[in-house]
Amino acid sequence: RYAAMTLDLILPDGCGVDLIRDVRSSDCPDLPIVVVSGDPQRAMTTSFSVSAIVAKPFEQQELMRAVEQATAVQMRSLCVLHVAASEEQRRIVRAGLPGDWEVAEALTVAAATALLAGQAFDLVIIDLALPDGSGAKLLGMVGGAHVVLFSAETAPVEVCERVAVALADSRVASSDLADRLEMLIRSREVPQ
Repeated sequence: RYAAMTLDLILPDGCGVDLIRDVRSSDCPDLPIVVVSGDPQRAMTTSFSVSAIVAKPFEQQELMRAVEQATAVQMRSLCVLHVAASEEQRRIVRAGLPGDWEVAEALTVAAATALLAGQAFDLVIIDLALPDGSGAKLLGMVGGAHVVLFSAETAPVEVCERVAVALADSRVASSDLADRLEMLIRSREVPQ
């Protein structure tokens, strides 16, 4: 398994964009890709997911720094807040997350509000049915975190539009949950 890929978009036997699409649809869709391009503006307007774009000509240190940053994002431990009153749901989520992810748990809107005020999270998993109100109240407090609704309650459309993924907790196995969450977190869009 590779740690990262560097890729020029202009290849003698094809197009680098096609190769990126092939990699993203393979068994390693989260592989960090650093694109090297003589036309970085064109590379930025192409619709695909990469970790960085380095303009030609470049210094070796510049390319090395981009690769190091791309692999550091992939390798660092992620910080997750799981907000759910149900011990069973918290157990399922804990079992489904990679062991190196830092997980904080909150059982109420009030407890989650306090945690969100004091710390930034990469991912916030929210159950809508909490003892002191709807988990939807937390959506405005998550900052740049990805948000996943994991609830037995059906979320209103306006709530679903504000989250990355909405899952019914009775229909998701912990292994499926882990795959979905890791894919969500590890995906990176071309920087604007």
